[in-house]
Amino acid sequence: MSTKGVYQVFKTAISLFVKGDVLGRDVPALTYSTLKALIPVLALMYVVGTALGCGTVLESWLRVTLESQPTVADYLVGFVHNYLENTRSQYILLVGIILMLYTLYLLVRKIENTFDRIWGVPLRKTRHTLWFYPAIFLFCVVMILVAYAMNVLAIALAHQVISQEYLGTLRPIVIQIATFIPLFAFLVFLYAVVPNTKVRLCSTLWPAFLSGILMAFLQYFYVKAQFALASYNVIYGSLAALPLFLLWMQFLWTICTFGGTLAYANQLHSSSVENEADKG
Repeated sequence: MSTKGVYQVFKTAISLFVKGDVLGRDVPALTYSTLKALIPVLALMYVVGTALGCGTVLESWLRVTLESQPTVADYLVGFVHNYLENTRSQYILLVGIILMLYTLYLLVRKIENTFDRIWGVPLRKTRHTLWFYPAIFLFCVVMILVAYAMNVLAIALAHQVISQEYLGTLRPIVIQIATFIPLFAFLVFLYAVVPNTKVRLCSTLWPAFLSGILMAFLQYFYVKAQFALASYNVIYGSLAALPLFLLWMQFLWTICTFGGTLAYANQLHSSSVENEADKG
C-alpha cells in the first residue's frame, strides 16, 4: 500500500473512531464489562485449563502478565480460588455456574457489539452465539497456553543458546518476540472473526501488528510507571493498584478498538481501489 493509501486509511479510521464515539462510549463500557467479568472468566479458564491438565499455567501466565503489579496478580489469583471454592458448595454450584457463564456471555456480546458497530452490521442472532462464543473462549484459552509455552521456550533459549556476553542484548528481544506472536495472532482473530460480516484476513494484518506494537509499548510504560509512582503506592498501599490497573485496561481497549477501526478502514480502502481498477 502506498503512503497516500495508508494516510487515507488512518484518516477514515480516525473519523469513524471519533464520529462513532468509540472512545467515549464503547471503551469505558468494555473496561467496565471486563472488570465485572474478570474473576468469572479467569475462574472458567482455570477450570478448562485444569481439565486439559495444565491448570497452573493460567496462574503463572497471569503473574507474568502482571509482573509489574504483583499485588493485583495476588488479588486476582486469590479471588479466583475463593470463587471456585465457594461455587463447589452443592447449594450454590448451579447458580454459580449460571452466573459465571452469563457474565462471560455479556462480555463477549459487548465485544462483538462494539466491533459490529464499527463495521456497521447487526449483531449475531442469539442461536448463533451458542456455538460461536464458546469457540472464542476456547481459542483464548489455547492462545494463553501457547503464549505461556512460547515464553518458557524463549527464556530457555535466551539462557542456553544466547549465552555469549556479546549477544546478551538479544535476550529481551527474543522474549519480547515470543510474547508478541500470540498477541498478534489473537488480534488478527479478533479483527477477522468477531465482526458479524466477511472480513478479509489481509485487511487485519498490519492493523493487528500496529496494535500489538502499541500494546507492547503500553506494557513497557506501565511497568515504568510502577517505579515512578512508588511513593504513591506507599501512601495508598494496595488501593493504588486499582486505578492504575483500570487505566491500563482502558488504554488496552482503546488500542484494540482503534485497531479494529483501522481494519475496517483498510478493507474499505482496498475495496474502493479494486472497484476503481475494475471500472478502469
